[in-house]
Amino acid sequence: MKNNLSSVEIKYLVEEFKEIVNAKVDKIYQSGKEEFLIVLHVPSKGKRFLKVGVGKVAYLASSKQDYDEPSSFCMFLRKYLVNSRLREIGQIGSERIMLLRFESKKNEYVLVLELFSTGNVVLCDKKMRIMGALDFASYKDRKIRKGETYKHPSKDLNLFEIDRKMFSDAMNRSKKDSVVTFLAVDLGMGGIFAEEACLNANVNKDTGVAGLPEKEEDKLFDAVIEVINYSPRPMLYGKEALPTRLRLYKDKKGKECESFSRAIEEIIEEKKDAGSPYQKQVDKLKRIIDSQEETIKKLKKEEKENREKGEAIYNNYAQIKKIMEQINKAGEKHSWAEIKEKLKGNKVVKEVDVKDKRIRIVI
Repeated sequence: MKNNLSSVEIKYLVEEFKEIVNAKVDKIYQSGKEEFLIVLHVPSKGKRFLKVGVGKVAYLASSKQDYDEPSSFCMFLRKYLVNSRLREIGQIGSERIMLLRFESKKNEYVLVLELFSTGNVVLCDKKMRIMGALDFASYKDRKIRKGETYKHPSKDLNLFEIDRKMFSDAMNRSKKDSVVTFLAVDLGMGGIFAEEACLNANVNKDTGVAGLPEKEEDKLFDAVIEVINYSPRPMLYGKEALPTRLRLYKDKKGKECESFSRAIEEIIEEKKDAGSPYQKQVDKLKRIIDSQEETIKKLKKEEKENREKGEAIYNNYAQIKKIMEQINKAGEKHSWAEIKEKLKGNKVVKEVDVKDKRIRIVI
């Protein structure tokens, strides 16, 4: 299987994922920075497993595997999404980006899956303000930062809403040296679907974009519309998973699958099974290192907080000691409930925990 899904393949998956709309989120797991698993419960159907290969793929897996200890980002996602319901799944135009809208009792959240380049997973509020992300980053025309409004990289046109004039204008602007590259890159069809369109239009894929006769341009446009609207018919061609049957592969032996997700899963699982024991050990150690790095960050943060608390206690020791002596003396004659009542309005003592017999002071 190739490294990334095309926008056309994502379109098929979004349609396929309609079966998990209104499902409840049971759990979220993470494996390093490479993979996430969202366990969902679909009413009257049971559990479904939405697996996300960061920057590469998303599909409904048939089962759940064992995962490492959750990272801080995984725990962050659990905090907001567990017990919420997945209300909507969509795609931003013809971008390689999925949007999953979740609804809890009080709020709505949007999980952005960027399935291009190195990828990213971003959680936004309902107004698309970024709450957290797998990776924070700054780019030329956008920032993935907490509090920023999520902005995606975008093409000049939406392949799924293109008309004849838009197609012609795009060809005139293109600097690609062949029609197949124009279709694959400028329109975002991906290589395989671009070749399929050329085949259906009976246009040589290596034909130059500049000066293409209008008649052939017409045929190419019609072929593009035809290809992106093929009916779903998931297929496995060797080590290639596709959402539909292609004329391009008519001479190849193919296997029909019950879903595009299942075809993807077969390829991915086959790759995992073929991995050497050495590579599996390397992957395991990498996950352990990632987990330990997260733990170190957490411990450093706690160490800093505890050091600051210690310094505050040291600098205000006399005052703290006096307060404690007064509290202990009062405890000889009064209950903690009575002490709490007497300390109401005290500027230094902010909280009295009667159950655990503790006080919180602010100096």
